Amino acid sequence: MINYTDPELFMQYPFTYNSSVTDNFESNFTSGGFTTFRTGTTTITGDAWGTILLPSGSYANALRVKYIITTKDSLTLGTVLTSVLTSYNWFVTGKKFPVFEIIYTSYSVNGIPITNSKVVNYNLGTVIGVTNISNETPDKYKLSQNYPNPFNPSTILAFEIRRSGFVSLKVHDMLGKEVADLVSSDLSPGTYKYDFNASDLSSGIYFYTLKVNEFIETKKMIFNK
Repeated sequence: MINYTDPELFMQYPFTYNSSVTDNFESNFTSGGFTTFRTGTTTITGDAWGTILLPSGSYANALRVKYIITTKDSLTLGTVLTSVLTSYNWFVTGKKFPVFEIIYTSYSVNGIPITNSKVVNYNLGTVIGVTNISNETPDKYKLSQNYPNPFNPSTILAFEIRRSGFVSLKVHDMLGKEVADLVSSDLSPGTYKYDFNASDLSSGIYFYTLKVNEFIETKKMIFNK
């Protein structure tokens, strides 16, 4: 058991982009008959904000949180083990854990480097915004007309997938410019819907396109603020 005389802080709320927290911690514990005295510093920074592209899809408004945790363990034998952990964690709304994480760790004994490691963790969760309506395999691919249409500010985009494959659902304006990348993910056969919110767009006509395997279909929708 680790006895903390100064607990280690892992997060402080509210926390957002450009937030920064630094905390010192101190503890001691006994293992194998030897007592270890631990001191360290944790620095947490919201250092990036944007869209992260993963095999499971794209996640908009992802907050990257950077941790730097320096830990120094002093043993009664006179040995000092130092570790420096630097991790990057991408958090998105609706997910309890990071959707992606990279962890770098370096170790040294009495100031002499001994080893380094790198770990990558990837959350295989479902794409945010996509709801699986039915797992029953449809007899064909289908992109339904959005409902309601015209809409303000949200509308439902429903589609059917006959075979597993990489699914792309994008929205373009009348000039052909992509304004929203809604789905970029491998999906299983079934019926799905996406609740599209166009609050950040201007009123007008937009086109949404579904691409999966050999199937491509585009439909028109009208956003009327």
